[in-house]
Amino acid sequence: MKSRHLVTLFGFVTLLLMVTNVSSEITKETLIDFDAKWLNGALRRVYHQQHLPNLPASLPDPDINAYLWLEHKQSRVIRHAMGETSALPRNSLKALMNSIANGDIIIEGDIRLTTEGDLICFHGDETKSVSTTEYLALKKSLGETPCFFLDVVQTLRSHPNVYFIVDAKDNFVETYSKIEKIAEDVLNQIIPQIYDFEQIIWVRNHKFSGAVFTSYKSALTNEQIFHYANVAKIQAVTLTKERTRKLETLPQTPFVFTHTIDAASEAEIFFKLGIKGVYSNSLPAFFSPQK
Repeated sequence: MKSRHLVTLFGFVTLLLMVTNVSSEITKETLIDFDAKWLNGALRRVYHQQHLPNLPASLPDPDINAYLWLEHKQSRVIRHAMGETSALPRNSLKALMNSIANGDIIIEGDIRLTTEGDLICFHGDETKSVSTTEYLALKKSLGETPCFFLDVVQTLRSHPNVYFIVDAKDNFVETYSKIEKIAEDVLNQIIPQIYDFEQIIWVRNHKFSGAVFTSYKSALTNEQIFHYANVAKIQAVTLTKERTRKLETLPQTPFVFTHTIDAASEAEIFFKLGIKGVYSNSLPAFFSPQK
């Protein structure tokens, strides 16, 4: 019987591999839905080589003020990539300052740890390391000003009401250890975006302002994400638009955000589902969905 189950599992995983390489997103989503409903997401976890989170029973509670940022009216819009516009490049100091000037108080940015040990505001190819030399050369070729994480820290010092969500693209502990040293006095304004629930163990032992779990790379089902978020007392999760559309009801906790939405008409649809907010490049900071 076990052998038969393994063969069946292998068959489904093989099909998943095949589907991933074809253009039919409908077929792919159908298989994902079947896996989530009948197999508790097991096939997706096997394919992505992920396991169910192993959280300690003694996980520290978040600081009492760790999620104060969720109480702000502007928490409906998290500014994506520091506020890229047609005139301002993503993950740039100019974009960050423009976002703050326009009323944003929760701003997300991509942070890379270079091979030389510098923290830069940059996305790039997540599968490849990046050097400071390469980054500076790229910025020079584009006629853009480089942005280091220290620039973000100095901006936070000048704007104590602003929060910055860090999307770290490289080694988690190394990146955040470096951030902790550079930004020790503003850690209460820095929100780690985690991709693995077990990363919250490290976060809780430091002084960051809460955390956001993002589903972008996760093989967990929506129900599992909500369950482990509540176990870990993580009050905010970000789901892809595809995941959010499948929700029949939203949980009271955690709060749900989705990304990335720039059209007001599309944002209205998602807010009617009951989400807390969206990541956006262009929605105004004080965007208010219609009743």
